[in-house]
Amino acid sequence: MDDDTSHSDTVDEVKRVYESLWNKYSSWSKLYNQSKLSGLSRAQARRKLSLQKKPNLPQAQSPDISSSSSSRSSTTTHTCTIIDFDDDGEPQEHTITQIQPTPVDTDMFSPYPPYHSCTPASHNIMVGDDSHYMEFIPFSDDPTYDYSVDLELYHYTSWQKSYIDPEEQHILLETIKRLVSENGMSYQTIDATNVLPIPCHDIVNLIRKRTRRTVIPGAGVTKSVYEDGKAAAAHAQKKHAGRRSAPASELTSSVTRKYAIHVDQEEHGNGLCRNVGIQKGVFKATEVRESEWGLGLFLSEPAEEKELISEYVGEMIRPLTVESRNFHAEHRNRSYVFDLNPTYSLDGAYAGNQTRYMNHSVKAANCHTRVMMVNGEHRIGVYAARRIEEGEELLIDYGIHFWPSESI
Repeated sequence: MDDDTSHSDTVDEVKRVYESLWNKYSSWSKLYNQSKLSGLSRAQARRKLSLQKKPNLPQAQSPDISSSSSSRSSTTTHTCTIIDFDDDGEPQEHTITQIQPTPVDTDMFSPYPPYHSCTPASHNIMVGDDSHYMEFIPFSDDPTYDYSVDLELYHYTSWQKSYIDPEEQHILLETIKRLVSENGMSYQTIDATNVLPIPCHDIVNLIRKRTRRTVIPGAGVTKSVYEDGKAAAAHAQKKHAGRRSAPASELTSSVTRKYAIHVDQEEHGNGLCRNVGIQKGVFKATEVRESEWGLGLFLSEPAEEKELISEYVGEMIRPLTVESRNFHAEHRNRSYVFDLNPTYSLDGAYAGNQTRYMNHSVKAANCHTRVMMVNGEHRIGVYAARRIEEGEELLIDYGIHFWPSESI
């Protein structure tokens, strides 16, 4: 009986602390949102409204709707009344415009051909491996796609995973801190109440995943550390200890090798000066428009031979993710994967820049790519293979691994 009473008291205490923090956050959030919304109005209007003075808005006139069918003709005009507020917060009728609808022939506008869009990115995005949680069924509107492959690759679906927003994460963490420090409860005791939505260790780990910049005293530099003070680099080294990343050349899948775009790599010692342009982001102006092979990338200003044109950016993924994504690349008959180094490849399918629209050609290629070392990171630069005039389409040779049996 005493154990039941003690457990009931513990549940009540966890509820009390959790609810009190939620109430404090709700009160603060309400005042914060009100202050931000009031900042969008004019200063004079805020002063008037603070005095509870209701503005005298002009009364809107009811439209004169004729009951006769003859009045509903193509010459019907609409009255538009524009009301503005002056510096004193008083409403004024600004202007009245007579608008006559103009018939538009919709046949003049044809829909744009379908194309694959992506999230614009100015730099490479570290992804590593895709999550085991499938966000959605790919190509769900395409009956020809066999999604059973994705069901085998992924272990779960995203809607099976509970989501906790950052605000709730901090409320949960503060709840745990107070229960541990003020009430002397352990994680096991708090979890046994089943009041909090997820276990205590999971809550703490969610916060630890957020890194912050911390100044090292006396060193004059910064490093990324976790909330518990452990260096992120040491954590990553321990996490991947004993784990081997297979280079792309070791993969036996013909699909992966077929869609792995070849990159012309050269010794970094021979191109130290060329990485400065990538580092500073000094690129040529380009334009994406229709070409002979769909959309293509065109140069908007002249470029001399060996001059930097742009940088190929995308998601940095490991070989196993390259292989799994190739099922989608095969279905859409289009791949955006570049080999970066033996551990990572760049995929511009879901995040990238305008260089993803460069088309392939062996004989007419006027650009080539090189992997450069920039501030300790491998990055891919696109360079002019010859002088390129303004308005020319930028073409590169994807390499023998992209279309081993074709030559264009």
